[in-house]
Amino acid sequence: QTGGVNTPNQFFDDVYSVTGNASVTNGRGITRTANILEALQKKYACRHIDKGRVKFDAPNHFAILDYGDGECNNTATISINGRPPRTIILP
Repeated sequence: QTGGVNTPNQFFDDVYSVTGNASVTNGRGITRTANILEALQKKYACRHIDKGRVKFDAPNHFAILDYGDGECNNTATISINGRPPRTIILP
Protein backbone atom coordinates (compact mmCIF):
# COMPACT_ATOMS: atom_id res chain seq x y z
CA GLN A 1 0.00 0.00 0.00
CA THR A 2 1.51 3.28 -1.12
CA GLY A 3 -1.25 5.70 -0.22
CA GLY A 4 -3.90 6.12 2.44
CA VAL A 5 -2.00 4.25 5.12
CA ASN A 6 -2.55 6.98 7.70
CA THR A 7 -6.33 7.01 7.21
CA PRO A 8 -7.44 3.45 8.08
CA ASN A 9 -11.15 4.33 8.15
CA GLN A 10 -11.11 6.03 4.73
CA PHE A 11 -10.74 3.67 1.79
CA PHE A 12 -11.09 6.12 -1.08
CA ASP A 13 -7.57 7.52 -0.60
CA ASP A 14 -5.93 4.08 -0.65
CA VAL A 15 -3.39 3.38 -3.42
CA TYR A 16 -1.71 0.04 -4.10
CA SER A 17 1.41 -0.76 -6.10
CA VAL A 18 2.33 -4.11 -7.68
CA THR A 19 5.68 -5.21 -9.12
CA GLY A 20 7.07 -8.53 -10.27
CA ASN A 21 6.87 -11.04 -13.07
CA ALA A 22 5.22 -14.31 -14.02
CA SER A 23 5.50 -17.03 -16.61
CA VAL A 24 3.29 -19.81 -17.88
CA THR A 25 4.15 -22.84 -20.00
CA ASN A 26 1.44 -24.62 -21.96
CA GLY A 27 1.15 -28.33 -22.66
CA ARG A 28 3.31 -28.02 -25.79
CA GLY A 29 6.16 -26.51 -23.79
CA ILE A 30 5.71 -22.95 -25.06
CA THR A 31 6.45 -20.34 -22.40
CA ARG A 32 5.08 -16.84 -22.16
CA THR A 33 6.24 -14.29 -19.60
CA ALA A 34 4.97 -11.04 -18.16
CA ASN A 35 7.36 -8.54 -16.58
CA ILE A 36 6.18 -5.37 -14.89
CA LEU A 37 8.42 -2.64 -16.28
CA GLU A 38 6.89 0.18 -14.23
CA ALA A 39 4.98 -0.59 -11.03
CA LEU A 40 1.27 -1.02 -11.59
CA GLN A 41 -0.78 1.41 -9.55
CA LYS A 42 -4.37 0.80 -8.49
CA LYS A 43 -6.28 3.49 -6.66
CA TYR A 44 -9.18 2.23 -4.57
CA ALA A 45 -11.36 4.97 -6.04
CA CYS A 46 -10.63 3.82 -9.64
CA ARG A 47 -12.16 0.78 -11.31
CA HIS A 48 -9.02 -0.02 -13.34
CA ILE A 49 -5.26 0.04 -12.94
CA ASP A 50 -4.38 3.65 -13.65
CA LYS A 51 -0.60 3.63 -14.04
CA GLY A 52 2.25 1.31 -15.00
CA ARG A 53 3.63 -0.80 -17.82
CA VAL A 54 3.82 -4.56 -18.44
CA LYS A 55 5.83 -6.37 -21.11
CA PHE A 56 4.51 -9.70 -22.37
CA ASP A 57 6.98 -11.97 -24.18
CA ALA A 58 6.17 -14.99 -26.33
CA PRO A 59 8.48 -17.02 -28.57
CA ASN A 60 7.85 -14.93 -31.70
CA HIS A 61 6.51 -11.61 -30.47
CA PHE A 62 6.17 -9.21 -27.56
CA ALA A 63 3.72 -6.57 -26.42
CA ILE A 64 3.86 -3.65 -24.01
CA LEU A 65 0.69 -2.69 -22.19
CA ASP A 66 0.75 0.86 -20.78
CA TYR A 67 -1.95 1.85 -18.30
CA GLY A 68 -1.10 5.55 -18.43
CA ASP A 69 0.09 8.20 -16.03
CA GLY A 70 -2.29 7.88 -13.11
CA GLU A 71 -5.49 9.27 -14.62
CA CYS A 72 -8.53 7.31 -13.50
CA ASN A 73 -10.09 6.06 -16.76
CA ASN A 74 -10.83 2.90 -18.74
CA THR A 75 -8.14 3.20 -21.40
CA ALA A 76 -4.66 1.82 -21.93
CA THR A 77 -2.32 1.53 -24.90
CA ILE A 78 -0.74 -1.57 -26.36
CA SER A 79 2.28 -1.79 -28.63
CA ILE A 80 2.94 -5.10 -30.37
CA ASN A 81 6.42 -5.93 -31.67
CA GLY A 82 7.54 -2.30 -31.35
CA ARG A 83 4.77 -0.91 -33.55
CA PRO A 84 3.11 2.39 -32.64
CA PRO A 85 0.81 2.01 -29.64
CA ARG A 86 -2.94 1.68 -30.05
CA THR A 87 -5.51 2.77 -27.51
CA ILE A 88 -7.67 0.02 -26.06
CA ILE A 89 -10.76 0.18 -23.85
CA LEU A 90 -10.55 -1.85 -20.66
CA PRO A 91 -13.62 -3.97 -19.83
